[in-house]
Amino acid sequence: EIRNNIKDWKIPDFETDLDGFNLRLREALRKSGKIMLNYGYINKAFAFRLVITNGDMNMVDIDTFFQHLTDEIGNLEKENLLAELN
Repeated sequence: EIRNNIKDWKIPDFETDLDGFNLRLREALRKSGKIMLNYGYINKAFAFRLVITNGDMNMVDIDTFFQHLTDEIGNLEKENLLAELN
């Protein structure tokens, strides 16, 4: 289950601007139509805000959310690696 692996997430090696990376991640997810994440700033640092308004959601839905999130992180990492090679 993906939610058990959250502790294993790492800061992407290619990105020093984490706020910028997270904004790019949010926009990529929004444009894909898979996830709409809100965000704000905590102590001037970018932070995602997950708001769940559907009372019928279950743990499978939460796992799907995190799977989409981790998939898109992988896509952005690949894009950056390809850009570095060119």
